[in-house]
Amino acid sequence: MINVCVVGGGFSGWLTAIVLKKECPKAKITLIDSPAIAKKLGVGESCPDLFLMWLMDHLKIPPTERSDWLKSWLLETNA
Repeated sequence: MINVCVVGGGFSGWLTAIVLKKECPKAKITLIDSPAIAKKLGVGESCPDLFLMWLMDHLKIPPTERSDWLKSWLLETNA
């Protein structure tokens, strides 16, 4: 088994952890962030549309489910 540690829970850290888990489902991914109170990640509203499309393509989210997935993701990340 591969163990990966991602340091930093900002947008790049979370995205890295998501893509690594998607590409290496058997890997153990650990994300370390500061012990501060949960903060908004700023995911979505600051991302270019082309990046969000790439992300959904990369995660293989069907076009018919993308709107619901994006709404859910924004809520879950407090964006």
